[in-house]
Amino acid sequence: GRPLRSVRRAAGALLTGASWSPDGKSVAVGSSRRPVMLFDPASGEVRELELRGSRVAWSPDGGTLASWSDETLSFWVPEGPAPRPITDLPD
Repeated sequence: GRPLRSVRRAAGALLTGASWSPDGKSVAVGSSRRPVMLFDPASGEVRELELRGSRVAWSPDGGTLASWSDETLSFWVPEGPAPRPITDLPD
């Protein structure tokens, strides 16, 4: 095969994790020193989110993105013009 698109890392940052969204429309990319990125393979658009984490995972319905590093676990709603953190988790 051949690469369809690629994402270049920022200087000094290692790309440490990636996860396809369940609908296949985006890839969340974790990094050692940069914010989590959402990558749209169809358009090549890359959005930096306000969350950090070296590892990322989507919920099965694609409505929540989790990111974590050694000490922090965060949950985000990635859709819309400004992804927002989930501050209240259900019991």
